[in-house]
Amino acid sequence: YFLYGEINEKSKKHVGSLDVDLALNFILIPEQDYQTIADILEERGYVNRKNRRGNIINASYERTFTDENNREHTVQVDFLASEYGGSSKNKRHQRIQEILARKGRGVDLVFENCVEREIEARMPNRAINKVKIKVADLCAIMVMKGFALQERGSEKDAYDIYWLIKNHPQSETGVIQELQNMKSNKLVSEALFYVRDTFEKVESIGPVAVANFLEPVSEEEREILTRDAFETVNRVMKMLEI
Repeated sequence: YFLYGEINEKSKKHVGSLDVDLALNFILIPEQDYQTIADILEERGYVNRKNRRGNIINASYERTFTDENNREHTVQVDFLASEYGGSSKNKRHQRIQEILARKGRGVDLVFENCVEREIEARMPNRAINKVKIKVADLCAIMVMKGFALQERGSEKDAYDIYWLIKNHPQSETGVIQELQNMKSNKLVSEALFYVRDTFEKVESIGPVAVANFLEPVSEEEREILTRDAFETVNRVMKMLEI
């Protein structure tokens, strides 16, 4: 949604998410500052997320709030960082000030491949606020989703890849133009290979995951969704010669 902006057709709207991934450039963030990231999290009511055993999940925070309709929502914020530099290769996190950020493949691309968006919306305290944020562009998102899909096989990651291609403002031509410009980058080509392999056949993990995520009401609708996810992603991969 933040990348493409408002889409009026209900059938094309992204399902949205209460999970937020924030990429931190540890090279540019001062070790000591007047107000650290940890201070801001605490001030806003975020706490360390815990697993089922009650152990803290590093680099992940959450906050539960009640909306104007008296419904509870939990927002999850995960901090990501470059896998290069900083901590040693055998470490899964980068330390930034007082917090940890999980290393992620492709995160390096985000800092250079992003767009600025102005967002106006209601905050958890019910006040209307307007902010400018940097959002990963299509190429950076596709790369991170490609690696994430290969690593964990998430239905949401498969859906996001399909949705990004399906709803680009300039259609599939726009997707191809944006990705073609970055295809020579080793990280980009590697991630796109994973995307291609995951959507290789109609019954591959990718198309099936998209249909499962969207929960079609009938078997016929499921078959249509699965087929469309397969054909949509494969058309783009073939045009890119992946």
